[in-house]
Amino acid sequence: MSVTSARALVEALSLKSITILVLHDFDLAGLTICHTLGHDTRRFRFRVEPNIIDLGLRLEDVKTMGLQSEPVVIKQSKDPKEKFEEGDYDVSDEELDFLVRASHYDYHEKPTYWSGERVELNAMTSRQLIDWLEGKLKEHGVDKVILDEATLAAAWHRATRIELANRKIAELIAELNAREQGMPPKGLARLLSEQLKPGMPQSWDEMLAEMVRRKLASTNHDASEGNPMGRPSPKARGAAKKRAREAKKFEAKLAKTKRKRDQSK
Repeated sequence: MSVTSARALVEALSLKSITILVLHDFDLAGLTICHTLGHDTRRFRFRVEPNIIDLGLRLEDVKTMGLQSEPVVIKQSKDPKEKFEEGDYDVSDEELDFLVRASHYDYHEKPTYWSGERVELNAMTSRQLIDWLEGKLKEHGVDKVILDEATLAAAWHRATRIELANRKIAELIAELNAREQGMPPKGLARLLSEQLKPGMPQSWDEMLAEMVRRKLASTNHDASEGNPMGRPSPKARGAAKKRAREAKKFEAKLAKTKRKRDQSK
């Protein structure tokens, strides 16, 4: 997602009074991203005050948990601190001194890059991360949301439908696994390669699935689908006839391809 798209998303969520929680590393990039998501720039101006809460890692957290930092190289001649000192960034001098330590010069005595430190979120153990994040959420008054009765009822019905559908799918898979599937046609690799001509959009597995569908249709394998008594319904019979016609066309195409191949030998 581009920076402008991210800002547009923040704006749309803020218009609906939705709070955006921003979690980031303690480094120049993380501080910049959080600031960009919550402030106007020359290219993008928010129509509403962005509803942003910064949950990012800060120097105080690093010291409290004794987290390990890692060196970082900032490849630019300009002092990286200037942007943070001139703008309305919520960054202390101590934090900037930690993130940007020293400048490095070339033989012309011009700064070519800067060195500093950074601390990533993964410097914490899983337990540290959970405890720290829960503390941050509590600090900002973030709690679990309990929806209204109508929304919960709709969610309940949806969850029920999904569970029932999953049970039916599991039963069908078990039934199909227990059923004899038959042997694949001889020379399947050759038949498949004859169908996959240069420039065709299908992948080999898509073409293979199509061959299976047409084979099942030609043998009326699923003519009685949807009928618990095993007798095909008129709709099922019509669908089966249509699939059978398509299967015949497909088999005729296969036979034509085979004849051409035999003639070219």
